[in-house]
Amino acid sequence: MPDSRILLVSGFRKRLGEGEVLTSALYKMFGTFGPIRQVRVGSSIETRGKAIVIFEYSDSAEAALLKLNQFNLGGTSVLRIS
Repeated sequence: MPDSRILLVSGFRKRLGEGEVLTSALYKMFGTFGPIRQVRVGSSIETRGKAIVIFEYSDSAEAALLKLNQFNLGGTSVLRIS
């Protein structure tokens, strides 16, 4: 059974920054929906532009998914969340 507290986020490219700046931006953006246990940002060629956000509670993850999926970051950058 999949863990409903975990979200896969993609589509942000460099629009939100890189490294610690990106991690901090994701904590800030997703943290408005509830406490976050962890954010992991992809760094390899295959995972660049992707992140995993793990919430403490599944209802927080569901709220973030409903609100931020297909969120336009400007230009052609659109968040995709699953």
